[in-house]
Amino acid sequence: MSFVGENSGVKVDSKGWGKDDPQCCSEDMDGNSLEQDSSFSSINYSHSGAKLKPKGPEKFIISDWFQNVLVLDDQILRAVPRKTNIHPAIFSVLASHSIQASEKKGNPIFLAVSEGKLCLCCDYDKKQKHPTLQLKKQNLTSLSTKKEPECRPFIFYRKKVGSRNTLESAAHPKWFICTSYTPREPVSVTDKVGESKPIEFSFDPPPKAEMNPKVDRPRVGIISDLSHQVWILQNQSLVAVPRSGNVDQVTIIFITCKYPETLEQGKGNPIYLGIRDPEMCLCCEDVGGQHTLQLKKQKIMDLYNQDEPVKPFLFYHLKTGRTSTFESVAFPGWFIASSGRDQPLFLTSKQGNSHNIDFDLDITD
Repeated sequence: MSFVGENSGVKVDSKGWGKDDPQCCSEDMDGNSLEQDSSFSSINYSHSGAKLKPKGPEKFIISDWFQNVLVLDDQILRAVPRKTNIHPAIFSVLASHSIQASEKKGNPIFLAVSEGKLCLCCDYDKKQKHPTLQLKKQNLTSLSTKKEPECRPFIFYRKKVGSRNTLESAAHPKWFICTSYTPREPVSVTDKVGESKPIEFSFDPPPKAEMNPKVDRPRVGIISDLSHQVWILQNQSLVAVPRSGNVDQVTIIFITCKYPETLEQGKGNPIYLGIRDPEMCLCCEDVGGQHTLQLKKQKIMDLYNQDEPVKPFLFYHLKTGRTSTFESVAFPGWFIASSGRDQPLFLTSKQGNSHNIDFDLDITD
């Protein structure tokens, strides 16, 4: 099964499953535009050819000429304006030793997202009758062991043009990765250089917190609604009741999804949400044709450590001022809600009136 992007944009191809540019390079940019990129110094030019030294993947955030950053939006690469609640895709970049570097074309590289598990590939699309940019489930490091011609569709020549970089397909010469003048369009490839498709990118190192996230435990807190009702556990369900001294409200635990860049952007921080004692997690499921909120016996760190997001257990946490909303990732537009006193929490797509979706999350850890 394949997830296909719009037009000639990136499409995700699930075949061949395996285990992973603003256009100003952050490394040393001195010298002329044909000088090799210092971030790939493992490839050195000489009269006898390229001398190769193995080097592991490097991490970058890539943005285009207009400072639109590349994001992975529900399995499609897009270029979007930098703003709050946007999670830039972290690209893993690995030098390819399958073909030689050249001063004319640049350094051959592999590109991947999702911790090296989704690799960029330029393949001919018979239906569209031209090359398209795709994301394939392929381990990045395993590509370095593959030989021609199997790995060629995954190779791009990274060439410096002033302070920026172009990315030309090795499999389809003169086809370049590009964005659009219109924000949020899928990233694609083009052979029409200099027209309406920007082909120059910046490679910037991601913040250290994004490169090396050290998450070993969930955050802890308590939640109440705007009517000062708190959450309690009652018959394996969460119920909203008025706050009082004799109410045993539950302690909330939550943790950000390990792969926020793979989910829809701009909706908030995707989190797993549950209670601490007993440890259970909130989950959204379709029961009899109805979107329902359930509490399941599930360890939150087991969800966090999965190889991909577990969407039924994920919620977009969006904070506006002091209040927070929790939108289901599995059912977009449906929010955790409370109503009258002593009523279970539920999912709703109707905001206002008796359906309250605004909560006060008080983090206590």
